[in-house]
Amino acid sequence: MNHSPAFEGTLINRKTVQELTHKCPASIHNALNAKGPYFDPDFPRPIKLGMGRGNYWIEEEVRVWLAKQVALSRQPLRKGGAHN
Repeated sequence: MNHSPAFEGTLINRKTVQELTHKCPASIHNALNAKGPYFDPDFPRPIKLGMGRGNYWIEEEVRVWLAKQVALSRQPLRKGGAHN
């Protein structure tokens, strides 16, 4: 018998991800599209539950991504205006 570890987090839907990240649906799609110019390899990946069309994210992963964005925005600018 295959026993997976129990999941002890909170799943959130796309609308909640939009509210937390202030990203529109297209921006979320672009961040997840590995072939696109706006791909963000650090953006949390959604999971699918069952055969439904809905995607869900692990809330903690979204919050960790947000914290990283805040930390990056707080870094001093290098010569030329780019963040470290």
